[in-house]
Amino acid sequence: MKPEQPLKTAMDRRLSGLKVTGCHLEDVIQKARKKPRMKRSHALVLSFAIIALLGTAIAASLPATIAWYQSFYGQEKGETLKQGTLMPIHMTKTLGEVQYEWLETIHVGDTGRDEFMTDSNMLYGTVNITPVKGANLVLILEDYRITDPAGYQTHLGEKAPAGAPSYLDLAIERDAKIVLAQAVPHGILVDGKLQEGWEIGYSYASNQDGSVNYYFEIPMVKAMPEYTILMRINNWEITRQGTWLREGPTDTWLKEDWIVTIKPPKK
Repeated sequence: MKPEQPLKTAMDRRLSGLKVTGCHLEDVIQKARKKPRMKRSHALVLSFAIIALLGTAIAASLPATIAWYQSFYGQEKGETLKQGTLMPIHMTKTLGEVQYEWLETIHVGDTGRDEFMTDSNMLYGTVNITPVKGANLVLILEDYRITDPAGYQTHLGEKAPAGAPSYLDLAIERDAKIVLAQAVPHGILVDGKLQEGWEIGYSYASNQDGSVNYYFEIPMVKAMPEYTILMRINNWEITRQGTWLREGPTDTWLKEDWIVTIKPPKK
């Protein structure tokens, strides 16, 4: 596969929300019709413009998960997450030349609203991905082309300044490899069994410091004494011609299941 080929966007995945089969289908359709659609182009460009005007101080003062979702949905969304249970983690995992740091998880309990389409009983979290110390890599995310400007959310409508270097430009300048890295949760484990039936939502961002972030939301999770989450991390190299090295004799695809148990802080 090549990154130039059409892929589902992070926004589509995030809004896909649920696996709808059988008797749930009609209920899903009816409730989805009532849910206002998110206007991607204008809403997201505006949110990025507001962040740029306010500077990074406000975002830096918030946990990464809250800052990200607040930038999408506004202050009310941010306040909802602030009322949740913040569980800082800062655990790291190395896979090849890539380091994954699980920054935090936030559980939002019963908000008193229909949990089917709102924030009730949700787990959120953020994983920051960087090259390991000394590795000469340029990290890129799915849905990006190697010719896209590095460090900007162009797939979400953000505009890069004229002349901004692309991922390919940086790789050539540094004589570095281009590596696509992911961190996607596959749900929670209860008594060792993966809870299935609900689709995980996730999105991602490319940062100016060369790192990338993955953000996730897991629906239909009641408050528990602890949360065990199955995270699947993987990465692979992309050539300067845009080819994914994920098969055959040139396969560079590394993948691993990362299971982390998080406990709410003691009150």
